[in-house]
Amino acid sequence: MPINANQLHHDSLTAGERFAAHIASSVGSPSCYYLQLIWTVSWLMWNLFAPSPLRFDPLPACVLYLLITNILQGNLMPLLLVAANLQSRHDTQRADALYRLEQRLADDTDDIRRQIDSIAIACRLCTTRIPREALESLEYTFAAGDRPGRTLADAITADDHLAHARAHLDALAAGDVFEDHLAHACARLAMEITRRARKYCQK
Repeated sequence: MPINANQLHHDSLTAGERFAAHIASSVGSPSCYYLQLIWTVSWLMWNLFAPSPLRFDPLPACVLYLLITNILQGNLMPLLLVAANLQSRHDTQRADALYRLEQRLADDTDDIRRQIDSIAIACRLCTTRIPREALESLEYTFAAGDRPGRTLADAITADDHLAHARAHLDALAAGDVFEDHLAHACARLAMEITRRARKYCQK
């Protein structure tokens, strides 16, 4: 089953880490910037143009404004550092998940390549182990495809081919090693396939 690195990272966060990540994402948003800009401009305009008795933080000192901004910055900096560490951990988890996925794909590719190679070797073995008389009969059948009259493949019925192939396979399963039963079974099946293909092409 594929690993969801995002869900894994989310489940590993504590309540404090989630709070830090939420604050960091909120502070880095355009809405927070516009809100801070409006607050700063309103603060300065009020203390610059309001009646003197209503100015609670007169310019140019703006002591209260600087105090509030320094407190906010002092509390936000650790939260931003925590959020940066969490993002680095998330990136590491995603890289590990991607590496495991690529490794699994490479292993699957190697398995498929080995299976294809084994199938190709088996096919070569089957073709090389077919008796010479069977190959000659197949060549005779192909060569006689355009000639009138019955050929060797026409004289042998499908039941006969299948019966002989089954008999050879049964003998092979029984452990008979005195004859190449697998090659004879492949030859019988190949002759029947050739006969049916030639009949289909003549229709």
